[in-house]
Amino acid sequence: SLIALANAIIITRRLIRTAWTTHRWDTRPTRRP
Repeated sequence: SLIALANAIIITRRLIRTAWTTHRWDTRPTRRP
């Protein structure tokens, strides 16, 4: 149903936003050999 699909999109978008804010690209560019 469209409601379930909309809920899934909202949940995934929320998880992506929380992961984006908590996991910035801090570990990758800072370390240099």
